[in-house]
This record gives sequence, structure tokens and C-alpha cells, in this order.
Amino acid sequence: KKKRNRKDQPGNKMQENKLLKSKTSVTIKTGITQQKYHKSTQQQRHQKNQKKKHKETKRAKKRKKKEEEETYRLMEKYPLDDDKCLEYIEK
Repeated sequence: KKKRNRKDQPGNKMQENKLLKSKTSVTIKTGITQQKYHKSTQQQRHQKNQKKKHKETKRAKKRKKKEEEETYRLMEKYPLDDDKCLEYIEK
């Protein structure tokens, strides 16, 4: 008995997507396959958007962290009254 490659197992998502796309070539678009194809593309679009959002939040967190570090650095540099220091930072 030949061992099946992990990629060829029916549960594999990438394989399923490939099948969906191959079924729905431009020439043959019956009702069901067309729907399936649209569904798969919709899912891909959704995943892409989720990734984008995640990246943006990551960037925002990094930026915030950098700004906080910068304020601490300034506070150490100018050990004045807190009010003056804050005013300087706001400028």
C-alpha cells in the first residue's frame, strides 16, 4: 500500500482551493461550482484583510512603544518639574 503524501489528503485546505479553482475554469461555470469559486475567493479576501488589520495594529503598538521610550528619555534628559517637562514634550 502506497503511503499518501500529506498534501494529497482530502482535508488539506490548499488542495481543496486548487480543486475549486480547477473546477471553475472560465469556460465551465455551472451554478454550484461558480458559487464555490466565489466563496473561496471571498474567504481569501477576508483572510487578506484580517492580515492587513493585524499588521496595522502591530505597527501602531510599536509606534506607541517608541513614543513612550522617547518621552522617558526626554524626562531623564531634562529633570525639571513634571509640568515643564510635559510642556516641552508637547511642543
